[in-house]
Amino acid sequence: MTNDWSFENWCEGSLCEWTSQGGVRKADTWHSEDLAVAFLTPGSSVSQLLNGNAAHCFLFDTITDVQPQAQLTLLLDFNDDGTPDFEQQLAGVNWKSVLIVVPAPVEYQNVRFTVVKKGEGRAVLAQLRAVSRGDCGGEPTRLRDGSTCSADDVCEANHRCLAGRCSSLPAVSRPE
Repeated sequence: MTNDWSFENWCEGSLCEWTSQGGVRKADTWHSEDLAVAFLTPGSSVSQLLNGNAAHCFLFDTITDVQPQAQLTLLLDFNDDGTPDFEQQLAGVNWKSVLIVVPAPVEYQNVRFTVVKKGEGRAVLAQLRAVSRGDCGGEPTRLRDGSTCSADDVCEANHRCLAGRCSSLPAVSRPE
């Protein structure tokens, strides 16, 4: 699902298939033939937009070398509206594969995968592979406050879909 999930394609010092912000650069890994992306400063990020809504469940396979204080974090923004609907810090397990399972919302148009460094310290990502699974089991991801929506049931608990956005504000009754 992700293009260039192993960060092998670089174009004049930038990732070809990913949008990057802040200080990111090509990095070495445990193997001389493999490349990775290093996040140099807090706020540095890479992202990729996946159009379509066919996945009911996402399985992410990540490989990192991250100091815990660097807080390298995976964000998923369903509908690419600027509001992350899922967030999980990536484990820094010295180049070992870690799996993350994320149920998709009931409905969405697209999803932006973003990895962002939030703290100081070493943060290198060698792989962010996303695959679609039929079913994760459990509840679907609910969209957070401010996310684009079309119905109340896609929003997180105690939220409603008002004017196309999930909102914690109570619905206003209209006089008839």
